[in-house]
Amino acid sequence: MSSSASTQVVLSTPFGALTLLYEKEALRAVHFGPYRRAPGVEGAQVERGTLPGPSARSLVDDLTRYFSGVPTAFSAPLDLGGHTEFQQGVWRAIRAVPYGRTTTYGQIAADLGDRNAARAVGAALGQNPFPILIPCHRALGSDGSLTGFTGGVAWKRALLDLENGQKDLFTAETAEAAEKKQGRVEPVRTSSLSACSAVKVFYPTATT
Repeated sequence: MSSSASTQVVLSTPFGALTLLYEKEALRAVHFGPYRRAPGVEGAQVERGTLPGPSARSLVDDLTRYFSGVPTAFSAPLDLGGHTEFQQGVWRAIRAVPYGRTTTYGQIAADLGDRNAARAVGAALGQNPFPILIPCHRALGSDGSLTGFTGGVAWKRALLDLENGQKDLFTAETAEAAEKKQGRVEPVRTSSLSACSAVKVFYPTATT
């Protein structure tokens, strides 16, 4: 087993699985979807009940509040080393957009001093290793369209609806079906949803 093999914390949210990847106690990435074998891990990982440190417990608590519809300022330390100055500038700009508000790729580009860099801003947001914590879902097209998102447009719409306190939210299953039907989504009532109802932790198995 690689010494840097990832531990995976999988949260069951109202919109589907969300996975936090840790190396020891350091958060390395967030991705949409369930457990998957981590790079560098030979064989399977095993499910255990212990989170990889107090910062992981704090982040799970914050995410539970977030998916309950409570405005949340995430305090988890994020290691952005290895990324370009431009990417980090874009991520700082989107983190400055308050909960429940949105901006556009063009506006971020203008704020960074280059109105013609909207496409580059979108590319930088697409490389965001910590979606939700760095809220790239709050960036829209110039016409207000949702455009692309690493978790899919339906996830983006659901997160924005959650932050706007709208009554109709979207489940991941409905979202996947909707994307196959060109974005037509059938809403479900907020009362039928629950926040982070289950947390599973997968640790790499030891190898000889």
